[in-house]
Amino acid sequence: MASIELKAYNQVRAELIDNDRALRRDRLERTSTETHADQLVRKIRAEEASTIWQQPHASIPHPFPGMEFLTGKEIIVKTKIFELLRKMPKGALLHCHLDATVNASVLLKLSLQQPALHVRVSERLASSNIGTLLPEFRALPPHECSNKRGITDGSYEPNEWVSLGIARKHFDQSLGGPEGFDRWVIGAMMINPVEAYQTHNTVKKIWEKFSSIFLVSTGLIRFAPIFPEYIREFFNSSIQDGISYIEARINFLYEYALTVL
Repeated sequence: MASIELKAYNQVRAELIDNDRALRRDRLERTSTETHADQLVRKIRAEEASTIWQQPHASIPHPFPGMEFLTGKEIIVKTKIFELLRKMPKGALLHCHLDATVNASVLLKLSLQQPALHVRVSERLASSNIGTLLPEFRALPPHECSNKRGITDGSYEPNEWVSLGIARKHFDQSLGGPEGFDRWVIGAMMINPVEAYQTHNTVKKIWEKFSSIFLVSTGLIRFAPIFPEYIREFFNSSIQDGISYIEARINFLYEYALTVL
């Protein structure tokens, strides 16, 4: 009796879902090509649900389709579905902040090519404060350039400017060395999963984190040799993502928008 009732329930449920989907605009007006594309996407989703999302991932425990994007990003970006969505035409992006449109790792790479760029922190960087101290960047003229050893060195004085390249080269090995420096700087210009879903999951806290990103990146982006390269990367990455039109917000908060040496 129970099996008969379950079978009847499943049949009614399937009919309800099919009737609901039949009312969708894309279902009513789809061409044969669109129908075929929809079938392919559904097939890929089903395949990846039983393969990629069923496999163990050391850095992401208990993965599942539809999980938080930032948490599952490492898996998501490797899927065929994501590749399709990235290339899919998306029309207009009507609100974005220019200072946060380029991948932070790309911005850091561009910055490390500029000898004039320096970094400072309000106190010597150590394991006890690396999670809270934010870097400040500025381009300095040759006569002001510093040869100090680094921001993790025992002799570092608060708010003392250090060459960006030197700071990276001499970053304390206990904090990860040069790669640790990269993680620290990039982390200051991004919102990570823990911040998004745990430690900063209120409007006030996430806005504080969001605002701090621009305070950090401005000193890099607004350096004249970097700005055109930043804009070029902004355009190229947007094109790669299939975006056709963008209205970008630009912050003009300073007397001089760009630093020119």
